[in-house]
Amino acid sequence: MENIFQKAGYAGKYFAQKKGLGFNWKTTKRIIIENILLKTNYIRKYFAILLLI
Repeated sequence: MENIFQKAGYAGKYFAQKKGLGFNWKTTKRIIIENILLKTNYIRKYFAILLLI
């Protein structure tokens, strides 16, 4: 899990370097947060399935 978030951070830094000062950090942060929410949502579903069994 942590590795995915690290990669997302590295990608953000890479794009920041590519675009320079015109880089929009808010959108990248939103994308990273959405990815984290998707991952946690998936984990919740997985645990819900385990509880049902």
